[in-house]
Amino acid sequence: TGVGLIQPAAVVLPAAPVISSATTANGTVGAAFSYQIVASGSPTSYSATGLPAGLAVNAASGVISGTPTAAATSTVTLKATNAGGSGTKPLTITVAAAPVVVTAPVISSAATASGTVGKAFSYQIAASGSPTSYSATGLPSGLTVNATSGVISGTPTAAATSTVTLKATNAGGSGTKTLTITVVAAPSTGTLTVVQTIQNDWGTGFTAQIVISNPTSAAVSNWSLGFTFDGKVTDIWSAAVASQVGTKWVVSPVAWTSAIPAGGSVTFGYNGTPGTTYKIPAAFLINGTAAGGTTGGGTAVAPSISSAATASGTVGAAFSYQIVASGSPTSYSATGLPAGLTINATSGLISGMPTVAATSTVTLKATNATGSGTKTLMITVAAAPVVTAPVISSGTVGTAFRYQVVASGSPTSYSATGLPAGLTINATSGLISGTPTAAAASTVSLKATNSGGSGTSSLTITIAAAAPVVVAGYDKMPTVEQRKIVGYYPNWGIYQKGFPVTKIRGDRINVINYAFLIPLDRTMPSAWDRTVSSYRGYQRGRL
Repeated sequence: TGVGLIQPAAVVLPAAPVISSATTANGTVGAAFSYQIVASGSPTSYSATGLPAGLAVNAASGVISGTPTAAATSTVTLKATNAGGSGTKPLTITVAAAPVVVTAPVISSAATASGTVGKAFSYQIAASGSPTSYSATGLPSGLTVNATSGVISGTPTAAATSTVTLKATNAGGSGTKTLTITVVAAPSTGTLTVVQTIQNDWGTGFTAQIVISNPTSAAVSNWSLGFTFDGKVTDIWSAAVASQVGTKWVVSPVAWTSAIPAGGSVTFGYNGTPGTTYKIPAAFLINGTAAGGTTGGGTAVAPSISSAATASGTVGAAFSYQIVASGSPTSYSATGLPAGLTINATSGLISGMPTVAATSTVTLKATNATGSGTKTLMITVAAAPVVTAPVISSGTVGTAFRYQVVASGSPTSYSATGLPAGLTINATSGLISGTPTAAAASTVSLKATNSGGSGTSSLTITIAAAAPVVVAGYDKMPTVEQRKIVGYYPNWGIYQKGFPVTKIRGDRINVINYAFLIPLDRTMPSAWDRTVSSYRGYQRGRL
């Protein structure tokens, strides 16, 4: 036996992991999320810092999972570790807000309405869920519904009680409700009487009571009382001052005095300071017609317009606005209307379809035999967005993709249908992003929306297959024997001994039956070395 030296075995540490999983991921608040950290070098542990709220990483498997709780974009640092060291990579996780669930409208407007033959009528269908269209079947003659705004308007032509089916529709469905509209015949207001009684007079002021009596067989609804008075009404009860122009006053009812029953009367009172020419109100008119009574008689007053001072519309959508005025106007006009709108000189209805986005100052005018009343109306017409982004884009499987939807009109939301697998759109910013997973040509429908409506465009996205990976290092192998491999290569068939390694894409080999020989001097490029080592380790049981 001799004496010899024991040479310790060399310890070769594996190369540090290289993370190859995607650099972006998307999730939704309240929906389960999962992302697998993929890395070479058989990592023994994983970590991820900067994760969105609700997500966590499994240190052993490298799976990031959980349910995001807040919408945000987070920059996460991924880390994979083995005995040879650690590899890191940034990951951007975009968490979108949970989608809004659209429910069918519920109609909440009144179940009854009344009108009078020959008088303008208006009823607004009110419903939840932001309806996109309305309908009403069974309307009295002379009335129509605006399918966009839900306003039922017009001038009834016959006395009747009608059962109307209202309908409001949105993307979630439709809601219906029954409305009963009662149209009464127009009474002859010339037979109504007005009696004014001064109940107290202290020289600089007085208290008076006015009784309006209806001796006819039909009730009078929504009356107005006009009179001439150059003093001042300082307080009023059971009625309200609707307008005053110079010495011409108009008083309207409150809820409990709005109807004068057949054969009945309504009463209101007021305090006033006496005038010079007309010490107390005189020349009473009901709905613009002279009334009889102890202080009745006189001439009609000019109309007073009481409809809204603002209105809005959208380019290309139906528009409707009803001029409402006292004094029974016989004609109407409107100057300065937006392009596409006209006025009906008999009914006072402004309608049409705006053609240009603008804000217009319109002068309304209502006229009767005595004179005219005017009012300024501001009509704002908005335009829907126009999508102007390029109509063609391209990407590659496995490579991050970005496309920005560009549109005029400051859109408040965006959508895209028909996106390639792996891509999503940010509904707020209009950014389409992600990592395509399959080669294909997709026709995508883009939509941009603002308060004026929506604009659409078609986008063609062509996703190409990933370019082949060519393994370098073949020329570095020291012997012919080391350049040989037997393996299954799914798309190309079976290759026998003697086939060059560099002709095979390592990322597509699924079984290796012949081991690579790695030179001890490691003269191969490190990337080639790691690829071979990885496959040798993965298929160790089959070698």
